[in-house]
Amino acid sequence: MHHLTASVGVSSVSDDVLLDRAMAATQAVLWSWAIEGDSLNFSPHFYQQLNIPQGSLKKLDDLARYLSVSDHQALCDSIVASTIRACPIGVTVTLQVSGSRYPLSFYGGVQQLSPVENIVTGLVHIGSADQSSLSNAALVVQYDQRLSQCLDVVHDGLWCLDRDGQIIFENQAAVALLDSNPHSGERLFDVLSRIFPEAYWDVHDEEMRNVLSRDIGSIGYQQVVPTEHGIRNFTIDKTPFKNGCNEIVGVIVTMTDSTEVIEQRSQLLASEQRYQAVFSASHDVIWCFEIEPPVDINLPVEQQVDAIVANAHLVECNQHFAELYGDVNPEQLLGTAIPTERFQNYRSRLEGFVREGYQLVDKPGERFSSDGHKEFWQVTTVGTVEGDFLIRIWGTSKNVTDRKRYLEKLDYQATHDSLTNLPNRVMLYNEIEQAMQTRKQHQLMALLIIDLDGFKEINDTLGHHVGDKVLQLLGPRLEAEMEHAPGIVTRLGGDEFAIFLSNIRNQQQAIVFGHRVLDAVQQPFMIEGYHSEIGASIGIAISPNQASDLTTMMRYADVAMYKAKKEQLGVTLYHPDADPHSPKRLSLMGDLGKAIREEQLLLHYQPKLSLVEHRPTGVEALIRWQHPELGMVSPGEFIPIAESTGLIHPMTLWVLEEAIKQCKAWENEGIFTSIAVNLSTRNLMDDDIVDSISNLLTRHSLKAECLELEITESSIMEDPKRALHILNNIHALGVRLSIDDFGTGYSSLSYLKKLPVDALKIDFSFVINMLEDEQDRIIVNSTINLAHNLGLKVVAEGVESQAALQQLSRMGCDYAQGFYISKPIPAGPIQDWMRPYWS
Repeated sequence: MHHLTASVGVSSVSDDVLLDRAMAATQAVLWSWAIEGDSLNFSPHFYQQLNIPQGSLKKLDDLARYLSVSDHQALCDSIVASTIRACPIGVTVTLQVSGSRYPLSFYGGVQQLSPVENIVTGLVHIGSADQSSLSNAALVVQYDQRLSQCLDVVHDGLWCLDRDGQIIFENQAAVALLDSNPHSGERLFDVLSRIFPEAYWDVHDEEMRNVLSRDIGSIGYQQVVPTEHGIRNFTIDKTPFKNGCNEIVGVIVTMTDSTEVIEQRSQLLASEQRYQAVFSASHDVIWCFEIEPPVDINLPVEQQVDAIVANAHLVECNQHFAELYGDVNPEQLLGTAIPTERFQNYRSRLEGFVREGYQLVDKPGERFSSDGHKEFWQVTTVGTVEGDFLIRIWGTSKNVTDRKRYLEKLDYQATHDSLTNLPNRVMLYNEIEQAMQTRKQHQLMALLIIDLDGFKEINDTLGHHVGDKVLQLLGPRLEAEMEHAPGIVTRLGGDEFAIFLSNIRNQQQAIVFGHRVLDAVQQPFMIEGYHSEIGASIGIAISPNQASDLTTMMRYADVAMYKAKKEQLGVTLYHPDADPHSPKRLSLMGDLGKAIREEQLLLHYQPKLSLVEHRPTGVEALIRWQHPELGMVSPGEFIPIAESTGLIHPMTLWVLEEAIKQCKAWENEGIFTSIAVNLSTRNLMDDDIVDSISNLLTRHSLKAECLELEITESSIMEDPKRALHILNNIHALGVRLSIDDFGTGYSSLSYLKKLPVDALKIDFSFVINMLEDEQDRIIVNSTINLAHNLGLKVVAEGVESQAALQQLSRMGCDYAQGFYISKPIPAGPIQDWMRPYWS
């Protein structure tokens, strides 16, 4: 730009100073006429000299009042001819104003501002003048106006300086670059020193003298200028200009703010350095192929692939790429084609690259190393498309062999048992879920959960290392049974294994397979000279007949396994009746708390008959649940739920209060009887039970000896010391105690003699068959004798006949209870039943 502005400015600005002198000497004024719109303009000096109203001449026709017809026509013809032929104007007419006559000489030419807008500009001389000087002055004005318009469009600052360095012209960019004020007549470098005092400008004066004396321009001088907003960089050019006599009359200075360009160049250089650093230091393989000639992306995919393979050649790569070819320098590979022989399925990968919009991200690939080992790679490829042509392919390749093998190892560890190397629970779950998702119609599946019997004894006797060896030897045995059965053997943990059969004909096949597994487990183990045998309990669940999802199938098989273990059945198929956690049980669990709060519970009472007095002396309170939807729910269904959830505590307190209230109500009716309430194991572990009983007796004014609490042997033996402590405290209140279901638990006579109990209740299972079963009769008779020897009373449960009642009487039993005497009935009917004995 600075060369162009210099050449334009030589002929115009060199005469600029003379323009005013020429106009003054010739009494010339400026004029213009816009063809579009017929707009005529004169400078103010024209109106002043001719004493014509300011601005009264706006169109060519307005001159007609001051010109003769012929002069007006001559002027118009000359102007029109100039616009048509693009030739200079030169015409003289006589102006008549207030009786005075003034010769007017019009000079000028046409400027084309746009294809549809032209303007005639020039000088008007009033009076006589030298014609050549007028023409020159007119041309100077025309040319200077166009030059100024051009220079003001330039974004660089431009100054025209005379030989002393003073400013004789500056464009708008120059004014804005400094302080937005014109500086005509001032020395440029004095102005720069004032505005940018931190910079050193004297060197430019020296360069000015060199330019003026040697006629050689100074191009590209870099000037760093500190400012309050940071460092600015300027590029300064100085070019001499001459007059018509080829004399150097001044210098054109251009000043370009190159701060942004230098910063961009610096950033580009830094970016290039970073790129080279990453390129060289990266552990990945990096490469770039140019495609010459480029590939038309509108071609079919197959043809594009052919063209890429044929036309691609390597233009850049790092050392890791070169190492794929051996120990070579990357420069030796430049210009080579795509190494199709080194990568498997390269064509399908190129087809995918084209179909996916000329990019692939982390696509897996495989190749064989120089020693024949398979390697796994991850490739990212990006193509450069310009117009409709693929011109370049960039890519990175990462060797992920070690990573893949490490992940495979982690995956194996996550899905296999470290001791037996069998699949673990995670893989079992995956296999079952996948099989359920892909199951065909009528296809059955079975899950067998295997828990070893007697394994703890091996660990405790021979040590855990022997137990681990047993588990390791058991795995192959179980896998051998799977030879012709589709499925998986897993170790769940500890001494628990599982086998999943993904396709069986029927449930009987699963049961038969379970017995085969049981036989395999029971085969002896010979370890370190020890002959060991173990058993197993196997539970089986069938899908989808019994369980339609993984969680249910696992739970059902677990329930069946515990049933097999508890009842020593070996192999058991799941059955809902043996499930303590069935949906019905779950529903009852949710309803039980509500039943306690909303008084859905009620008490039935069963009398105890004194075989000595032949009348009832007490009743047992038995809880019942009147469910609003299920009807009467058996205590055998909800009592275990209450014990397992903690609801047994509020339920027992409810029973105690209702029983005590009822006993007191009967007392008020003249029926004097004791009342018995059952306590569970949980109640005997509750330190608050003693205070609760005491408070209830006090609240309802019932004597302590009217209350009897029944406890089982098993509940006492759960924690004998704690139970003994609680029972002693209850006995201290005056409450009577009895042992319920005696003979069915594992009691200790040493503890029995310490218990503060008043009576034993013989379990009905012995009483109900004692007339036919000699052993039961002996047990009943022995229990009566034992109790009496310990100073205890005896209650026989399960009396269902007159013969049984008589037999118990002959044995010396104290009390009897059973359906023969009375079934458990509500309070009203039992009161009516007892009243005759108290009338």
